[in-house]
Amino acid sequence: MSKAALSIAVFAAYLLVNGTGFIVAPNQLLPAFGLPLSHEPWIRCLGIVLTMNAFYHAVAARKELVPFFRATIAGRTFVLVCLATLAALGSVPLQLLFFGLVDLAFAIWTFVALRLDATAGRTSPRFL
Repeated sequence: MSKAALSIAVFAAYLLVNGTGFIVAPNQLLPAFGLPLSHEPWIRCLGIVLTMNAFYHAVAARKELVPFFRATIAGRTFVLVCLATLAALGSVPLQLLFFGLVDLAFAIWTFVALRLDATAGRTSPRFL
């Protein structure tokens, strides 16, 4: 498994844990991040989307889908930009930036891993 694939596989596990948590026990997970309890169905719907994304990331990692790896760098960075903008506008709690920062950290890991894989001759060095 390439370094980039490993970063994607670990991100898939992160998505799976969060997704499962939001589906099964959102009110156990939300307070851990300083967020209010929720009885709305949307939190569980978010869990479904996260779990589905975990599946996509796991398959991409297993199949070494480098173009997918590259695309996730921009996508995960976009998550932080959106959450930061929404937090600055007062539309979401500041604590949600934690998730955006985690996404950014994983994006950086994938970016660096792709560079290392390119140096080792496993992939092309181009970004997208």
